Formats: sequence, C-alpha cells, structure tokens
Amino acid sequence: MEDIEWLNLVDTANHPVRGAKAIFDVQPNIVLLDMEMPHIDGNYLVDWVSPRLEKMENAPHIIVVSSLDFAPEDRLPGIKGYINKSHVTSGEALAKLIKDIID
Repeated sequence: MEDIEWLNLVDTANHPVRGAKAIFDVQPNIVLLDMEMPHIDGNYLVDWVSPRLEKMENAPHIIVVSSLDFAPEDRLPGIKGYINKSHVTSGEALAKLIKDIID
C-alpha cells in the first residue's frame, strides 16, 4: 500500500477485535478487511461492525480482501466491494481495484 500515492495508511491491526476498535477510533475512509483471520471469521466481524457503521456520519468504505471468490448474491450488508488476493499483483493493481470499488 505504500506504493499508492493517494492512499494514506493510518493504522493496521493483526487482531480482529483491535481492528474493529480502530475502525471507530481512527475513522478511516477505507478499511481493507481480510476474511480469513485468526480467532474470528471475517463474516462475524462484518455482522458486528455493519450496524454500528450505519450510525457513523462518514462511515468508511469496507472492502473485503480474500483468497475466496464471492458471488454478487453473497455480498454482505455494509461491504462496499471485494478484492480477490490473486488479483493484487502490485501496488498499482491494488490501487486500481480499490478505485474501481469506491468510485
């Protein structure tokens, strides 16, 4: 992500609970959420975070990054989009994928 000039990395979390807390404390514009996390399933975290995001004035765009493929009917409420990890071949590729989702 350091290669993406328009993206400012403000925080990272290697534990889902810390990550969820950071969403509300830091209030970023974009959150990249890995679906395969230790200790908790990403779907569970999304279910917990989504209702709280609706109450935020400027809720972040939540983008799931996963090695799994998601069909449109599998889209979870509160998720702006999905990026398959196999498509992230460079910083430039990640930047394009994120822009395609948030624009």
